[in-house]
Amino acid sequence: MKKNTLFIALSLLFNILVSCAVPKNDIQKSTNSGPDNKEKSSFFYSYSSKFPEHFNVYQKVSGDSIFTHFKIYHQKSTVRNDDLWRVLEGNLVRYDGSKMIPFQQILTNGENEFVWRSTRQNVGDFTGGYHGDERIDIAPGSKVTFYANGKAINAQSDIPLTECDNFYYHQFSTMHQSGTGAADMSKPGYNAIPGNPIDCYHEKKTTFENNGFTTYNKITWATTVPIDKCYFGILCVNKEISSEGINENGVQAIFNSDGTNKLTSTKQKIVMKNEAFGIAVSCDAKIVSLPFTPTLTTFIWDNQNYHKYYSTIKATSANPDDVWETVASIAFSYTKEK
Repeated sequence: MKKNTLFIALSLLFNILVSCAVPKNDIQKSTNSGPDNKEKSSFFYSYSSKFPEHFNVYQKVSGDSIFTHFKIYHQKSTVRNDDLWRVLEGNLVRYDGSKMIPFQQILTNGENEFVWRSTRQNVGDFTGGYHGDERIDIAPGSKVTFYANGKAINAQSDIPLTECDNFYYHQFSTMHQSGTGAADMSKPGYNAIPGNPIDCYHEKKTTFENNGFTTYNKITWATTVPIDKCYFGILCVNKEISSEGINENGVQAIFNSDGTNKLTSTKQKIVMKNEAFGIAVSCDAKIVSLPFTPTLTTFIWDNQNYHKYYSTIKATSANPDDVWETVASIAFSYTKEK
């Protein structure tokens, strides 16, 4: 009996020593034992405090090592009167067990979440996101928070590649009356609006899912604003990965970068692909609520820089306390490497 007890005790000690001797992966919160593990994590994020500060989000799209990557960066300048976070760009990357290596851009660095434009006389540009006149540092309720696994991230310093199950960010901002004469202060003829009056309050929640992301936008208007259009779906798809497309009506197009709009429809879903690259991308958008019946148009602007998806609300004005709610999404697939 004593021999059996001693044998069990020694066996337990041996197992403990072996488990302690197994080298740990550098990836935080990981249970993987190395790059050959078939059960690699499918979701990661990281944060860089270096200017311009940014988060990276990675979702496994193919096999054990191919991920989509999206960069969310802090855009802040006096030239465009902005202080906000937005999705900057997207890539396909290969995970080598310790780092992500980009090999194909999939989303270019234009605006990829939400903008609108007024019809005020001589207005110089769109409002919001890339185009500026949006801030998270004016109103008391304005802020941005990033979440992994449903918990707020306290990013005081760089965060290395870290496993998670889900990731999103939630931003509350003010959108301001755009200047006239040119796009921003860096252009000749630009005239800022004294006091930078607030046109509306913007809530944006972007959730990373389906190897892409979904953006919820809510606009609460603070004053009467003459409106030209609102791009509630706007996505700058890299032209290399999207040589052709099809809309919900079954209309197909081969893109040729001629600067025209293609696949125009009153329905919002458009799928683009490049079979040679093994990549497909699905873009979609929908209205959650509006205080009027909208005229909607969706199309791809086929130009030299990208194949840009637009879903458009055509309107004439917004009134104080009006609320506009919309959702837009993009999803990627990759079949060349499994």
